[in-house]
Amino acid sequence: MTLTGVKSMNIVNNWGLDNREAAVRVPSHPGLGCPSHLELKTVDASANPYLAIGAVIAAGLDGVQRGLTPGNPVNQDPGYLSIEERNTNQIDRLPNNLGQAIAHLQQDDILLTALNPQLAPAFKRSARVSNCRF
Repeated sequence: MTLTGVKSMNIVNNWGLDNREAAVRVPSHPGLGCPSHLELKTVDASANPYLAIGAVIAAGLDGVQRGLTPGNPVNQDPGYLSIEERNTNQIDRLPNNLGQAIAHLQQDDILLTALNPQLAPAFKRSARVSNCRF
């Protein structure tokens, strides 16, 4: 979880070319002249790595199948963007606690389908119990 009072990349959904402050960084590769990979910075050690990468793959496949575009790259620390700039570029704040994340998950058919009908309810129950404890 990112500290909410800090200007930081991991509090909003965005991406950037060679931008170390972006939630998704696409670094250039000097030898190739084009990007060779991307860095996802919104997942930390508290996440189950298998579920996290599965969610990224499911969301990516959905975006490709629906022809979605990622929007314009952010070339500065997104924490310094005004609310108007974030709204114009469709940059939304990410959930800042487990309760908000669970609420978003419950509305996301793509991720719930990726979890499968047997695992999704168990995962949501487990997350709600964890949220109550912490």
